[in-house]
Amino acid sequence: MRTPSDILDLAARQHGVISIRQITELGHPRHLTHRRIRGGQWTRLSPAVIRIAGSADTVRQRTHAALLDAGPCSAVSHESALALWGVTGFGVEPLNVTRRRTQSPRRRMLATVHQPRALSDDDLAVLDDLRVVTPVRALFDVAGTRRHHGRWIERTLDTMWAMGIVDHHTLDRSLHRLAERGRSGIVLMRELIEARSADHRPPESGLEARFGRLMRLHNIDGFKRQVDIGGSGWLGRVDFVHTDTAVVVQIDNSRFHGSLIDQRADSVQTEALAAAGWHVVRVGEGDLWRNEAALGRRIRSVILSRSDRAA
Repeated sequence: MRTPSDILDLAARQHGVISIRQITELGHPRHLTHRRIRGGQWTRLSPAVIRIAGSADTVRQRTHAALLDAGPCSAVSHESALALWGVTGFGVEPLNVTRRRTQSPRRRMLATVHQPRALSDDDLAVLDDLRVVTPVRALFDVAGTRRHHGRWIERTLDTMWAMGIVDHHTLDRSLHRLAERGRSGIVLMRELIEARSADHRPPESGLEARFGRLMRLHNIDGFKRQVDIGGSGWLGRVDFVHTDTAVVVQIDNSRFHGSLIDQRADSVQTEALAAAGWHVVRVGEGDLWRNEAALGRRIRSVILSRSDRAA
């Protein structure tokens, strides 16, 4: 028995899956479904979802199936949504789906289903052909699960800021709206947002983020990140500047500063900065990972020395 073309067309747009509800809405009787399952033309993935035999079993198909299983107003959420938005460090699977509490409480089989107290239309978007929560909502949701350390959430926030998918306005607006519901993770998100101004420049690398945390750990304040410096002409953008003492810190990633050409360019820039009155401290990748305590003492010593000289 051939599968009706309207069912095949809809399933094709959904990567080979279709819900029982959709089949019924197309006007086909339920016994048609049972006959095709028995005949091996269709495979039941859950009580609510069918896969057309021969279609490719892919992550995108499984994601579509999970959304169909959770109901018509559901959206990919949490870590799964962050992965779809392209945020590194997260995977689409295991699948997480969010839906409104007004929907049926029936147990779902194809994803972890969340039913938060607050889920507005502002939290939802369509990415490619999938309904997904917005990046900022996914971040708040992940922060509230306590599955990730606070530093991981902070790094994720800065990564998303650098990608341009969240900013101070969207974060602050979501904070005020979701805080009214007493959600888990709000205290952490409030601290992270309040520590970042509207013109915040997120770290451009994990090494920069690590250096920033190291400075906070050693109570060294006053560094600004990603600053353009000029003398008689533009000298370049540097990683960190302590303006009170004219100290520049450059983080040398082995990938971009390991060749002889890179090292010569670094030397030329260091000499130009020194000639303009800046004290340059170059920090190697190994120092950040293996010699944190010594590096902290080194930076503090340079700043104190420069401060005494200025006094």
